[in-house]
Amino acid sequence: EILGRALAEEAQRANQGWLGSLDLKNDTEAMQSRAVYQAMLLQRGYMENLRAPLLQSQNSILPRVLTKMIRAASNKCVVCVPRAPHMPFMARNEAFPQPLRTIEALATRWFIPLPQVVELWEQFLEATGGSYTLSLKRARETIFRHAASDTQQACWSLALLDANAALLVDTGDIHQGTGAGGLNFEEFIIFIQFATSTCLEDQFRFMWAIFDRDRDGVLRKSDICFVLQVHRAWLQWNDEWLQSSAQRVFELVRPSNALTISPKELQVALHKWAELRPLLMAQEPRHKVRAARNWVARIMGA
Repeated sequence: EILGRALAEEAQRANQGWLGSLDLKNDTEAMQSRAVYQAMLLQRGYMENLRAPLLQSQNSILPRVLTKMIRAASNKCVVCVPRAPHMPFMARNEAFPQPLRTIEALATRWFIPLPQVVELWEQFLEATGGSYTLSLKRARETIFRHAASDTQQACWSLALLDANAALLVDTGDIHQGTGAGGLNFEEFIIFIQFATSTCLEDQFRFMWAIFDRDRDGVLRKSDICFVLQVHRAWLQWNDEWLQSSAQRVFELVRPSNALTISPKELQVALHKWAELRPLLMAQEPRHKVRAARNWVARIMGA
């Protein structure tokens, strides 16, 4: 069971990485994507049927051996955000191994100092309770604990950048905190940095990662409406107010009635228009004397 699950989990992660490189606008690659998703779901079904009676034995040496194996393997892991289920045989008082190469890769990718990423890893482990993913249940109890239920759900939807992948690898109920579904470490970094950056220049790359959810390089009105769901939940907006606010964003950024917004256009507009920044939960530019907390930071109590 151990070897079977390990191989299956590795295959799941490899396939997810490959799926991310496909162009779904291409019919052939779209068909390949659907076929791989179906194969991955079938594989998950096979994994659920695996059983290993030795693991149930109270005197088995397997938990101790596997703990050492996992600790050694994690330090050499090159997969950015592993989505393995939480290992029940690891004692609560044992330090969870640091995936050093993953931490270094994320620090380089997002231009964050390495000690800060290490600190974020510790925060992630504290929030997850020692798992590789943060479930909605745990998020409500930790990073979103200061918010009302509707606002928690809106923030969760904003932070979860790859909901399909999270549900695909989930072996339990994502709302109850079982299985492997939820925020991975990179998504956690992006959301926390978006919420806690002290100036617009530091925040913008994380903001764009959250706003451009389909990774097509532009924002449409539907993307803006999705982002504004946080305001809708927190301030009890109705549909009319949501739509008018999204339209106002486009008027400030692209007054020529264009249908899309580029990263450069958004960044320039956020520097120019003070009215736009609170709408999009953006920080003040660096040259401002005093930068207030953005809306998400207030919701999180950060």
